[in-house]
Amino acid sequence: MNVDETNIDFDETSGKTLAKIGMRSVSGKFNGHSGRAAVVLCVTMSGKKLPAFVICKGVPKGRIERECRGPQYPHNNIKYAMQPKGWLDSTMYQVQVREVVLLYLNGREGYLLQDASSVHAKEENFTVLQCGGVEVEFIPAGYIAVLQVLDKGVHRTFKHFYHENCINWLTQQQ
Repeated sequence: MNVDETNIDFDETSGKTLAKIGMRSVSGKFNGHSGRAAVVLCVTMSGKKLPAFVICKGVPKGRIERECRGPQYPHNNIKYAMQPKGWLDSTMYQVQVREVVLLYLNGREGYLLQDASSVHAKEENFTVLQCGGVEVEFIPAGYIAVLQVLDKGVHRTFKHFYHENCINWLTQQQ
């Protein structure tokens, strides 16, 4: 498996004007929202995409997390978690390992390839993987552009899909 995180911005319209074709005037509104979420993606060597792990800025077990657990959000291919700053830290990494990687392996041994970011390389995170039967290898510095599958093709496609869905949703709101 290959695992890596990427950020997605909540304001997908910056630099764009959204209006129906043929309108004589456009009343634009830029909300200037600088919020974002961290998304951890994982893909197997066979090409299977494991559930995305979305980390939003919020209080664990707070209002935002309760809302994300509601029926209006998909749960079969997305896992949600809250972190006060909305980024991947050791706690969130370990939750992602337990709820996505180890759940997929279901007791089988696995092999995980990842970059040597400060979170990935922490001993406690490495230990969680090893206890779950996962052998871990780190991509050497300078080789990420060549060996990081997620950076090579998955992140761009994911962000494009997210962007298109945001634009479609916004245009349907008018």
